[in-house]
Amino acid sequence: MDSDNKAVETKNNKKTRPTLVGVIAIFVILSGIMSLAFSLIFLVSGILTSILIGVVFFIIGVLNIITSIGLFKMTKWGLYLFIILGVIAIIYLIFTNFYPNISLNSTSDISILIYLAIFFYFSRIIKRFE
Repeated sequence: MDSDNKAVETKNNKKTRPTLVGVIAIFVILSGIMSLAFSLIFLVSGILTSILIGVVFFIIGVLNIITSIGLFKMTKWGLYLFIILGVIAIIYLIFTNFYPNISLNSTSDISILIYLAIFFYFSRIIKRFE
């Protein structure tokens, strides 16, 4: 049986987590840890705008860590939180594509495609989440 497409029953009658969901959750938690680290850099600067950016990074970092826990446990709230954060990220990436001073257009495009691919994958296995 393929662990990504079919539910595999264990001895305790628990469904196992698909490998790809675990990989995505690891990337989300790493992103959360990096956001928390960046938030500390901005928070210690003492400049008001940097402090506000630091608070935003801190909130995103905490939400990413909470999301990764939900994904690891295969909960619907973890999936929904990932989708909400992903949609916010896509909106931000689209905005930065049109901002004239930012030259990360191809990176933004690739990131948007990755998010859309993950959304599609989750839509195929949504019944696996409890």
